[in-house]
Amino acid sequence: MKCIVYNLDAPQDSPLAQEFFCGVNGEFFKGKTGEVVNLPEYAIEALNNACMTFMEKDRAGNTIEKKIPRFKVILLEAKKEEPTEPIQPPQLYICDVCGKEFTTPIALEGHKRSHK
Repeated sequence: MKCIVYNLDAPQDSPLAQEFFCGVNGEFFKGKTGEVVNLPEYAIEALNNACMTFMEKDRAGNTIEKKIPRFKVILLEAKKEEPTEPIQPPQLYICDVCGKEFTTPIALEGHKRSHK
């Protein structure tokens, strides 16, 4: 899928912010941030889920986990949805006099009156 990836993990003036790198199941993907890249859906999902995690104390003194996203991914094309059921052509009703086709029986009945 075509997308643009931004690296949020490094200061924007750092050379590290100019590229992204992601490993998924032994495959590695990298590219320049801000440029259009073509990535498989599972790599995009991995980039979207990549977070920096750290622990912090709230005002009550409880330890809480904070997550900050490492990348921002902007999709440039929509996901292609597979149809759940095959599309059936509409049933046709055919005039037995002239062979003209209609999609409803009422339309066929009205047409047949024109042959009288």
